[in-house]
Amino acid sequence: MIITTQADAFMRTIHLRMPVILRPDQEHTWLEAKTAVPELLALLRPARSGALRAYEVSPAVNRAQRDTPDLIEPV
Repeated sequence: MIITTQADAFMRTIHLRMPVILRPDQEHTWLEAKTAVPELLALLRPARSGALRAYEVSPAVNRAQRDTPDLIEPV
C-alpha cells in the first residue's frame, strides 16, 4: 500500500499527489498500535524540502515486460 498526500511545490510540477515518506524517527509512531489517530494523521505530510530529486528516465519504464536496474538511470 502506498499512502499519498498533496504534493509539495517541488513535486507539484510533476503530479498533484506524492507518497508520504516517513523519517526513520517516525516509523515507530506509525507502526505502534496504540498511536492516536490525530498523531498518525500528523505524519501524512509531504517530505521535507530538499529531500527528493527528479530526473528524466527512459520511456521504457512504461513497458511491463522490462524490469532492469538501468531503467532508473538518468537519460
